[in-house]
Amino acid sequence: MTRSLFALVAAVWFCLAPAAAAQTGGGVAGVVRDAQGAIVPGVTITLTGPSGTRVVTTDGRGAYRVEPLPAGTYQVRFELSGFRTIVREGVTVEAKAPTTVDAALEIQLVESVTVTAQKREEDLQTVPVAITALTSTAIERANIVDVTNLQFNAPGINVSRAGEDVRPAIRGARTEQVGATNDPAVGFHVDGLYKGRPSQATNVFVDVDRIEVMRGPQGTLFGRNTFGGNVHVISKVPANLLDMGAEVTLGNYNDRKILGFLNVPVNNKVQFRLAYDVERRDGYITNHGPSGNLWDEDMNYVRGIVRIAPTNTFEMLFRATYWKQGGNGQGDFGYYNLGTVRNPANNLFSLDGVRDPISPRRGTGGSIPDVNPYDITRDAPFRRNNDESVGSAEITWHGRYMNVKSLTGVGRFNAYRANDGDFSSNAHATEDTEEKQKSFSEEVTVSSASSKRVTWVAGLFYLQDKFDYWFRFNRMFQDKANPIPEQASFPTTIPNPTGISSGRETLEVTSQALFGQASIELVKNLRATVGARWTKDGKTYSYFDEVAGKFGTSSNGLFEKEVLREWTSMTWRAGLDYQLSPAHMLYGGVSTGFIAGGFAFSAPTAVYNPQHVIAYEVGSKNQFGQRVQLNISGYHNVYTDLLANQFTTDPVTGAVFTYQINAGAIDSTGVEVEALTAPVKNLRLGLSLALQDAKYGSFLLANPFPTYYPDGSLRGNNGYTVHGIANGQMILDLDGHQVQQSPTARVTVNLAYDIMTGIGMFTPIVQSYMSSSYTAWDIKIGRDGVNVQPAYTRTDLRLEWANKKSPVKLQVFVSNVEGDAILLRALRGGDNFIQGVYAQPRTAGVRINYRFR
Repeated sequence: MTRSLFALVAAVWFCLAPAAAAQTGGGVAGVVRDAQGAIVPGVTITLTGPSGTRVVTTDGRGAYRVEPLPAGTYQVRFELSGFRTIVREGVTVEAKAPTTVDAALEIQLVESVTVTAQKREEDLQTVPVAITALTSTAIERANIVDVTNLQFNAPGINVSRAGEDVRPAIRGARTEQVGATNDPAVGFHVDGLYKGRPSQATNVFVDVDRIEVMRGPQGTLFGRNTFGGNVHVISKVPANLLDMGAEVTLGNYNDRKILGFLNVPVNNKVQFRLAYDVERRDGYITNHGPSGNLWDEDMNYVRGIVRIAPTNTFEMLFRATYWKQGGNGQGDFGYYNLGTVRNPANNLFSLDGVRDPISPRRGTGGSIPDVNPYDITRDAPFRRNNDESVGSAEITWHGRYMNVKSLTGVGRFNAYRANDGDFSSNAHATEDTEEKQKSFSEEVTVSSASSKRVTWVAGLFYLQDKFDYWFRFNRMFQDKANPIPEQASFPTTIPNPTGISSGRETLEVTSQALFGQASIELVKNLRATVGARWTKDGKTYSYFDEVAGKFGTSSNGLFEKEVLREWTSMTWRAGLDYQLSPAHMLYGGVSTGFIAGGFAFSAPTAVYNPQHVIAYEVGSKNQFGQRVQLNISGYHNVYTDLLANQFTTDPVTGAVFTYQINAGAIDSTGVEVEALTAPVKNLRLGLSLALQDAKYGSFLLANPFPTYYPDGSLRGNNGYTVHGIANGQMILDLDGHQVQQSPTARVTVNLAYDIMTGIGMFTPIVQSYMSSSYTAWDIKIGRDGVNVQPAYTRTDLRLEWANKKSPVKLQVFVSNVEGDAILLRALRGGDNFIQGVYAQPRTAGVRINYRFR
């Protein structure tokens, strides 16, 4: 499969290269300045015409040149973040001297953005799907440093976190499964490469050109596991000018961060860009034990990109990235001990009980209770060691009638996390997880070169991922029973050689896909879009019990390894859009998504089925002059065969094992609004609104707490319908209850005002995010909702200073002004205790940016 893809690229290139080489004639050249007449380097100029599409950038003198070009009529487009896009139609190129096309850029009051959500460069306002596109300017101003900040800047997305794993939710599609055998519900791509591990999404955003948040399934063009949506991070590429910059951040918790970039043009055909980020920070979570504070930072990141463009129609981008993250972190799945829930009448565990802050986890008897989410006591050391190396080659050829792109990626990702296994101050148990991944991917796309009545894209995709995953639990000392029923035991000093649990999973994933999409203008201004993707996912799985020294067993008692299962699916998209005017568009469509089946933890023969979604969307994109942009979308998504996590506790070690089942369905309906406006001079106002009704359909899960009291009567069900009793467990039906991580209302307001003074421009920025309540796990725990995050408001304040005559820019910031502890995830752990994870507390600092250009 891989060889055939490379053969296809080579065949297309060698067949078409002679035609490119034979082109002769004049060209287009010019100089780009701003409204005050100053030269503007780094402007992207796109020419579309008889030779297809050509892209260049202005050099350090603001100049550009594209030649040779065949004679004909061209469209010339000038783009730069922060400026209004200029489009010159009907530019005539003759076969003699170059045609001069100069441009004067004006400040863009409402910024236009080019996106690649449909595998081609398009203006955001012409793409008939719901996308939030954040430019480098918006990223810098909002201090978006990683994926966890996106929910405050894009409607419809909620980003939770459990330990080192990111758990995003979009439009009711929640990421509940993060194990080695599972696939996330929301895709994450960096420069076109798919990132399959949830912990890879904690990678920092450095020297980013834009971030595209695509809401709703992207099963046709992006495919693999873009079930609820997709987040695509696009880095800045080398330009033909010498440019460099550095940024230093100093903040509370002894935060010290320096990042920067260097852009070097070897000549007009070869350029190089280097980006780096180094950060050291003390932990947000005070630990009074000997192992140090939690959630600190010890991170190094570097990325290099080489751009080679021997002709105006042929470009090669070679990227190499290295990321290493150490420190203590915050554990594998959680760090905070929320205690348990008990029936106040008899003090026994019950799902509809009230919270008891004292942990019932064995070995914690007499330990020091946690004070709050940022003040705990743990004796065992926490450790984090993540490192990732990625390389890619992106080769693009622009022809007169079509464009060809090949994207090849290789990667290696390792992650190790260790934490206190008993979640207490007692020396009793430790826990750690380790994962190793190697990946290879290849995607070849062929697309139409012009934007006339018919545009199309087609492609091939191949992915191979190899995983090794270990989960280890060591209850080091034996327990001394507590005479009070369902109370925590006490640790002893007697070693416990049988309290060790260690399992290794290996998984090899092979994914192959064919895809295509076309948009056709049926009549003037009315366009139809259809697309489809055929996917075949194969998974080979083994589980090895390292304590017992044997592989996982099948139903007939035989040892099995390397169990292979394959799933195929055809996902598709169909839609219509109507251009009411150049500034107003209506659209509607239907799309589908798919996540392949897989294997439950430690059980090679326990296979779960694929998950599916069908999504309906209507929307409108509008531009009212240069001062107002308003985008509205409404959707209804139906998810079926969704997975849920079930838990079982090893009776000897107390370790909790998680396995997956197809639990049921979710229906999600909502409206999302994004508005940008500059109502008066110097004032910019942004508003996003997401209203959502995400409810479980028939969704069956076992009650996570004991089913029977000692007298044989049933314990509480906390308002859930009891579907029945199976294997001694109460089966609950979540039908009609709110989906986890899916608040019914979210509002973000951004306000920025430029104040001109004699020493420069001051810009105060206020960003306020308001969210209604949500549950932090599928099942609500306790009658008062121990794992429910109440409605909250989070406000970020910033003050920027800049002077056009100075290379220095300053920003003073405070994030989470309210200082509230925001619950990201909380669920029942081993021995009926509740573990939780909280977002960052209030942070503050100053940022100094120096541009050497």
